[in-house]
Amino acid sequence: MKKGLILLLLSVLLLFINSDNKKDDLTLFLEVNNILYDNIFPYFQYQNFSYQDYYDIEEIRNTLNCSHLMAINKFKYQDTHPAVMRNTYLILVNKQFYLEKRYQVHNLVNPSDYGAEIVNEDILLPQEVLLAYLQMISSLNLNNICLFSGYRTYEKQEVLYNYYQDDNYSAKPGHSEHHTGLAIDISRRDIGLTEHFANTKEYQILIKNCHKFGFILRYPKGKENETGYLYEPWHFRYVGIKHATYIMKNQYTLERYLFENFEI
Repeated sequence: MKKGLILLLLSVLLLFINSDNKKDDLTLFLEVNNILYDNIFPYFQYQNFSYQDYYDIEEIRNTLNCSHLMAINKFKYQDTHPAVMRNTYLILVNKQFYLEKRYQVHNLVNPSDYGAEIVNEDILLPQEVLLAYLQMISSLNLNNICLFSGYRTYEKQEVLYNYYQDDNYSAKPGHSEHHTGLAIDISRRDIGLTEHFANTKEYQILIKNCHKFGFILRYPKGKENETGYLYEPWHFRYVGIKHATYIMKNQYTLERYLFENFEI
């Protein structure tokens, strides 16, 4: 009994000593680097923050003029990592986040079976995304809009990437949003997937109303440093009405929305 009590007291003492050392390390770091505690304090609410990374994270925050949380997330995911927010409509896939080759999308259907105007016969979409798209097209009277692309397999993305050989235009296999089944490429048949689509009345209607049906413009103009891709007025992404409304009304990218509102 006494032996057990002694061991317990020793364990508590060691924890106290370690905690004290950490405090001393932080104090020394602040003093040596002439940093005010108030400047570093906002980061301590996030579990992934290490004060040794303070300068690198602060550089990101100042460069992007973003929140502390977004800066931490940007710093943490500078290299490639598995996609986050999985099993949600907010799943993030880009140049930093990837899906494995075996990743599967369920409940895929052919849009033509539901009366959608399509350019390619092999287009597939999850049923819930297709129904939201059809409701959008019908409600906004966008009868000239066609589906050019939906879900893509890893293998199909591989073929496209090998053709373009340019990360600005085509994502590497596993890094394409189309692999999630939540991305759609849409335009007028006579214009195709070009920036000219942004000059049409159909695009203007979409950009003002797509959030009401759960869609966002995924790669906005002037946000290339956040998304990693050039402006694509034809590329829309389903995220659900609540998230889409916030993103579009605040002119955010999906990256910024996630990095500023979720610790990922």
